[in-house]
Amino acid sequence: MTTYKRSACAVLMRPIDGPEPYELYIVRRSASLAFLGGYQVFPGGTVDPVDSSVTIEGMDTDLDMASAAVRELFEEAGVLCVRGAEHLGQEKLDAMRAELLETSEGWAAFL
Repeated sequence: MTTYKRSACAVLMRPIDGPEPYELYIVRRSASLAFLGGYQVFPGGTVDPVDSSVTIEGMDTDLDMASAAVRELFEEAGVLCVRGAEHLGQEKLDAMRAELLETSEGWAAFL
């Protein structure tokens, strides 16, 4: 029997003026990775145990999936999709991201 890993990704899009109605946000995986190295993908990854310790206002199910998508988006692309993030300067966001990349154990406290 196949065992599946729970994972999540974030799909960011915004309306634009031009021939296409929307623009998508994707990242390129490192070419050195064994799995899909060099491919362009939506930011995402495996649901970690720490993701289940996060509370999300208005959500009752799949909190760990949503938490993983937000965490992975910040880790991989530096985009923090949480209330109040727009008030943080780029220097603060960069420092927070560097800290999170060292260890995601404090993810819930981080938020």
